[in-house]
Formats: sequence, structure tokens, C-alpha cells
Amino acid sequence: MSKGMHALKFGGRLRGVNITDINPNNFGGTYTFTGALVPTLDANNQPVLDANGNPILVPITSIQRYQRTLILQNAGLNFAQIRALGGGATQFTLSAGDPLISASQADLALFVADTWKMRPNLTLDLGLRYEVQNNISGHGNFAPRVAVAWAPQRLHQRLVLRGGFGIFYDRFALATIINALRYNGVT
Repeated sequence: MSKGMHALKFGGRLRGVNITDINPNNFGGTYTFTGALVPTLDANNQPVLDANGNPILVPITSIQRYQRTLILQNAGLNFAQIRALGGGATQFTLSAGDPLISASQADLALFVADTWKMRPNLTLDLGLRYEVQNNISGHGNFAPRVAVAWAPQRLHQRLVLRGGFGIFYDRFALATIINALRYNGVT
């Protein structure tokens, strides 16, 4: 809408999205094997001892530790025996929650702006925007905007200086909401 030296603009945006997401990563668990300093084993999977009766230690890689674990498991050893002989995983992680999540999100933005042509070479823009979303919202999401354009040489108008200020918001991503629902400690 235009009236005199003012041009008033207003509008809005309404968005909605609904996502069903499945992410089975690590819901079955993950074993991690790392390299270590472990006892040397003989052909019968018994520690090789030095002259003082202490096991001779050697460094092994993570894959060697995994192989040692499989060999000792196949030999019928229990977990404590496998650990004592330098086998076994060093870490086990397991995701707990729901791999299948459905979530929706809607956001609304309304704005009004006034472009005021104060002089032929000076324009002032004032605006206000309000944004809100349903999942994680605050009601103080007002975002003022101010801008100025000035042409110092009125006749040539080859140079225009512009400056502005505003508050801008990023919406909280639905992917973050989905992760919060998936791993919320209750599901």
C-alpha cells in the first residue's frame, strides 16, 4: 500500500512439514576393539612366561585383538579368561530409543515494513517481523529491522550509501526435534 511518501508492505508465511524417519544406526550395538599391550600366547593359547614367571607382553593392533577374541571364543573360553589373555572388546555402545520417529512442525512469520522517502535522496525503512514455531517456541520472537539509503549527490545519483540493522532468527530444525524424540530417555 502506498500513501504519500510511505510505502507499506505486509505479509506472512505459514509452513508445515511432517516427517517419518527411521534410523537404525547402533540400535544393535557396536563393539570397539583397540590395540593393546597383551601377553604373548603359545600354540595352546597359554601365556609365554619370562625367567621370572611373568607374562611376556607384546603390542597388538585392534584387528589382532579382534582375531584373538574370536580364536579364544572358539576355544570355549569364558569372557574373564579371554580378557586375561588380551582379548575382548574395549568398548560396547548401544543406542537406546526408538529408531522410527514421526514428527511435525509448523512455523508462522508475519511482517510489516514501511519505506519512507523522507527526501528525494534519503529513504528510511522500518520493519517488524514476528516468528513462532510449534515444537520449541518463545513468544518474544519480534525482530525489528531498520535501514537507510542516502545518495549524497542528488543530481548524478551514481553513489548510494546503504546501511541497516535487524534481528534475524533461525528456526529450530525438525531434525533436531526428531533426535530429541528418538533419544529422549523415555522411549
